[in-house]
Amino acid sequence: MSTAIFPSETLARRAQKFLAMNGYTCALVRLTTPKEGCRYGLNISEHAKEVETLLQNRFHVEWKRDSA
Repeated sequence: MSTAIFPSETLARRAQKFLAMNGYTCALVRLTTPKEGCRYGLNISEHAKEVETLLQNRFHVEWKRDSA
């Protein structure tokens, strides 16, 4: 599974909507507590490379990849 990391909930939700319009599913997750700031991610489990390319081109996001 890969996680696209966003600086705000708004941007993460926009990316989630963008992916849904293109037929991809993902899960929105909060990566920090309210005291730590506002960082959200999208967990992507299927078609990770395709989704990564789409999001990188459109939103310029950071990535966290789980080793499996």
